[in-house]
Amino acid sequence: MSKTVRVGVIGVGQIGKRHLDLYTKEIQGVEVVAIADINESEARRVAEMYRIPYVYTDFRKLLERDDIEAVDVCLHNNFHMPVTVAALQAGKHVYCEKPMAGAYVDALKMHRTAQETGKMLSIQLNTLFEDETKAARALIDQDLLGHIYHARSVGFRRRGAHTWMDMVPRSLCKKPFAPAERCTI
Repeated sequence: MSKTVRVGVIGVGQIGKRHLDLYTKEIQGVEVVAIADINESEARRVAEMYRIPYVYTDFRKLLERDDIEAVDVCLHNNFHMPVTVAALQAGKHVYCEKPMAGAYVDALKMHRTAQETGKMLSIQLNTLFEDETKAARALIDQDLLGHIYHARSVGFRRRGAHTWMDMVPRSLCKKPFAPAERCTI
């Protein structure tokens, strides 16, 4: 039998509610024990909606709980670092919404704190396991792009448009595919 991971969610805005939907409807093995948000009335409303027993307006109080193993940080980018570092130092694993932080130095501090505490830090990136990301990794691993020193994204399309994946050399694909299909790396 698999273990249930007890989680606290920090921030119940739009992203926090989306994560709560996923935790309660699609992800097995997770129990949301507590939430924290500075907007107490919204936090209580959301807690009632998702049947979450504990509500805090100070995330530090949530971090004091011994029965929470991990926290999901769903706050504004500039709050990712201080809350994540506090959570890691409190002995919690952290799943943090993207982007990692508002500045490189903040992201570096988060990474170093995770290493120092031995706790896991994961940044939510919904494209991490997509075919396009796997194709980019394959191109890099096979040294087909040379030394990468800079990358730039000029847009992210969510619906109906072709992606750069259409330009992946067919030799990298595991099986042949028609132009309208996707490559499997």
